[in-house]
Amino acid sequence: MDNLNLSISRRIKQHIVGKEHDFFIVTTPGLEELCVDELNSFPFLLENKGVIYGGVNFTGRVHDCYYTNLHLRTATRVLMRIHKFKSDNFRKLETKILDFPWELFIYKNSKFEISVKCIKSKLYHSDAVSERFNKNILKRLNLNGDSKEDANKTQKFFVRAEFDNFTVSLDSSGDPLYKRGIKKQKADAPIRETTAAAILKIAGYDGQEPLIDPMCGSGTFSIEAAMISQNICSGIYRDFSFMDWPCFSEKRWLYIKNEAKKKIKINEPTIFASDKDEEICTSFKDTIKNYDIFKTIKISSINFFDLNPNDFSVETGLVVINPPYGLRLESSNRILEEIFKKIIKDYKNWKFAVIVPNMNFKLPLKKFNSYKINHGGLNLILLTGKA
Repeated sequence: MDNLNLSISRRIKQHIVGKEHDFFIVTTPGLEELCVDELNSFPFLLENKGVIYGGVNFTGRVHDCYYTNLHLRTATRVLMRIHKFKSDNFRKLETKILDFPWELFIYKNSKFEISVKCIKSKLYHSDAVSERFNKNILKRLNLNGDSKEDANKTQKFFVRAEFDNFTVSLDSSGDPLYKRGIKKQKADAPIRETTAAAILKIAGYDGQEPLIDPMCGSGTFSIEAAMISQNICSGIYRDFSFMDWPCFSEKRWLYIKNEAKKKIKINEPTIFASDKDEEICTSFKDTIKNYDIFKTIKISSINFFDLNPNDFSVETGLVVINPPYGLRLESSNRILEEIFKKIIKDYKNWKFAVIVPNMNFKLPLKKFNSYKINHGGLNLILLTGKA
């Protein structure tokens, strides 16, 4: 190892691995408190947890970031705060960027992207700010950086300039965390995995009871429920950006991941997915057949209105439904009324969780809970209760 690489390695160990850092977990607005609940369930304490709109702050070490990405079900991505400074002109901005040790965070030959947001700052032109960051990061890395032959994954920096105060964050996740690395097929208006996990949590699903997903589409609810039921980490089937950081410890990562794998448990089918679209059910089956641990899901192609829960389970549990609505079905209100009539008739004592676009229909229930949720940019309502 040459002197340059040795020097960088020592600095990384001292300033990155050996110190705590501030992190920010990005969530869909409305899921912040659920994300905090997840953090509080971790087997170790994260300091300085705090909720703000659209996310959660915490302080921890780099390997805590590994664990967080692997386990969180309701998070979109995890950012590490790496640089804060003040600048009100481009000359000062360039100096601040060039003087920062970027070589401790990314390799010399790494591809990277800069996402800039300027709010009430004198440097308000985001493209101009991004250009300065790109130019000076490259200059710094060429002068001081270490290289790695396979560091070919794109790293992403998020820059926020607010009232001339700059905060630079490095994305540790890569693809958004709702991409679990499982589903390949697409369906109309699929619900995000993070939102599905949140809905299951709100509905009281703990993985110990039967679950029926009678309008399963691409199977998001069923897969999330199976992962909860079998104690499968949300990120167990995918990679993350932190794996291409200079400070990355493969030994520590494999230990964290292997400990998670030890806790996986295989169950008999307790999750029953169905959809009237036979083609999409076939596609769903093709997806999960490659994962033996998803044997807990049983898939059939049956119209919801022809389905009887007693055909699947003698025990009551949770029925979760993301019905067609809005632009997908002009008569959605009538369909919603029929869905709830069906639930009352055939799902006695079952818990339910149903997504609706509005309350402009006759709900034949007196007792229920309602929650606002965001789904694909739409403000929807989640109704939960017991039939």
